[in-house]
Amino acid sequence: MAQSNTPAPASSQARIPSQGKAILSGKCPVCRRGEVFVNRAWNLRGFLKTHKNCPNCGVQYEPEPGFFWGAMYINYAFNVATIAAIGIAIMVLFRPESIFAYIVPIIIGIVLTIPFTSRISRLLMLHVFGPFRFDADKFSAK
Repeated sequence: MAQSNTPAPASSQARIPSQGKAILSGKCPVCRRGEVFVNRAWNLRGFLKTHKNCPNCGVQYEPEPGFFWGAMYINYAFNVATIAAIGIAIMVLFRPESIFAYIVPIIIGIVLTIPFTSRISRLLMLHVFGPFRFDADKFSAK
């Protein structure tokens, strides 16, 4: 049986999370280990509070003042999609005649998804539109 000359990946490198998993779990875009947010999403008083630097690799999360303003546009797109999905679902399932039968569930849906969409918007801003790139050396360094 022929043996390959490539070395087996180190155990830490075998478990490198994908960029999508890092975004969904709120990890640093450079090392994919450090937490971006200080609190969990269900902590409504501080669900958007971010660390200034990554606790694992030390990268500064806000490369320039106002960097996260771009996340508002991403969040806006999420909210439009939420409004459309709830509105279409109500129209197809119930066919109400009152406008309030649309407005009330849409407002409730938007309010309930604010912590999730706001955090995902910031994480997408960091991972996709930010100047950060994944560094396997920083992932393996602990």
